[in-house]
Amino acid sequence: MQPFEGAPAPRVPRPPAEPDWKRLHIASPILNSLAAGLRFWPFLLIAVLNEAGLLLALVLLGGLLVAFAVEVLRYLRFDYRFSGTTLVVRSGVLVRRTQTVPADRVQQVSRNEKLRHRLFGVAEVSVEVAGAGSEPDVKLSVVQTAEAERIRIRLQDARRALGAMPPDPDRIVYRQPNRSLLRWAAFASPIFMIPAIGAGLGALSDAIDLERAWRWLPEGGELRFLVLAGLLGLAAATAINVARFYDMRLMQADRDLRLDYGLLTRRRLELPAERIQALVVKLSPAGRLSATVAVTVHNASSGGEATNSHMPAIPRGDRRILLDRLVPGIDLNAKVSGHPRAALRRSLIRWTWPVPIAAVATWAGLQSVSAGLLLLALAPAAALGARAWRVLGHGETTDVVVSRRGAIRDHTEVIRKARVQSVSVAASWFQRRKRLATLQIHVAQPLGRVSIRDMDEPDAAGLAYRLALEGQHGEADNADRR
Repeated sequence: MQPFEGAPAPRVPRPPAEPDWKRLHIASPILNSLAAGLRFWPFLLIAVLNEAGLLLALVLLGGLLVAFAVEVLRYLRFDYRFSGTTLVVRSGVLVRRTQTVPADRVQQVSRNEKLRHRLFGVAEVSVEVAGAGSEPDVKLSVVQTAEAERIRIRLQDARRALGAMPPDPDRIVYRQPNRSLLRWAAFASPIFMIPAIGAGLGALSDAIDLERAWRWLPEGGELRFLVLAGLLGLAAATAINVARFYDMRLMQADRDLRLDYGLLTRRRLELPAERIQALVVKLSPAGRLSATVAVTVHNASSGGEATNSHMPAIPRGDRRILLDRLVPGIDLNAKVSGHPRAALRRSLIRWTWPVPIAAVATWAGLQSVSAGLLLLALAPAAALGARAWRVLGHGETTDVVVSRRGAIRDHTEVIRKARVQSVSVAASWFQRRKRLATLQIHVAQPLGRVSIRDMDEPDAAGLAYRLALEGQHGEADNADRR
């Protein structure tokens, strides 16, 4: 029906006004310059123990002031806003740069709250973008905690196209026991500390006057001091590992997963369920002693820490429970079969050939018969080669391919067939003589490639053919959805 003449025209709703550009938190220059300054603490230690320490300390102080000035300029030239479902970020001091991040290209949104951030009530937000390549992802360092959560939810809701529908409440689907974390940290920390102590002593011996450094100790107290320092270092390394992975929870956040962990630095990493491409289970010597395994979740992204979510201390009995909750509805019950006996000879050679070469090189350099003692390592090297062959294996289900390898550290890689990009079969001259081949499964970065070594040649060709068919079916299904 037409409106009668003289009636007011119907109101047309105006589109919502674009919000103003927002800046980072005012504490951002202080926190970022402080983080940069903390990287130079070894030089500060050298300055304290060295005669020319005052000059070095002044240089460090001047560098810190310059870093603070740069961070202030970056803060003044950095702002962001949402334009519909797109995050727009402007940055750059000398070269201005505008990044436009559509919500459907967002892979992950992670939020970090370190101890210094908690003191100011702020957080660091990292947005990982699909297909960014060499381009850096978006990092907002730092914003208020409430603003960080608002950004995460805004991108999350836009990516899922939920509109005004509120997300389902988060729930815990798995929690890593802190007792298993403590056991793992106690056994793993000495392993981590051995190379760190050696490198630290080697570096300090060249830069510090050791006689001056030991002058304050009583006579004969150097050994006791080193033992005490070592014990304190091991305890500190254990505490650092516990604090880093403390209270690790796997959360169900609507249709996606989120990893939440950390004591001093609280990290929240998004795990989009549809983008998980592989699960890697590792059994290390520390894991054998503590009855735990490490589980790493790989998803396709442009790179960065958030793409590899690591759970270091899962009790062995919880391994299957955790994998099922990471990829629910996926058949993981693959029967892993060993590789042919022809692969045993290659494994033995691979592990033992460095031993005689090292013995010959040592004898040539030292001209000493004691170099022959290195040949005693042939027996344990051969034992490791035999074990590597026994561990070597692969299997498949309708949903995944499983690869198993390792001698000292066992790796079990579970690759989703729907995420395989391409496959190839390679065989060296030595492998062709034994009718062996290596199957290479290519997936998105950062994992990139998974190799199944020394398979029976017909088995490798058959599995490659089946994976290629799966890829064609997956592309056809995606085309039908579009």
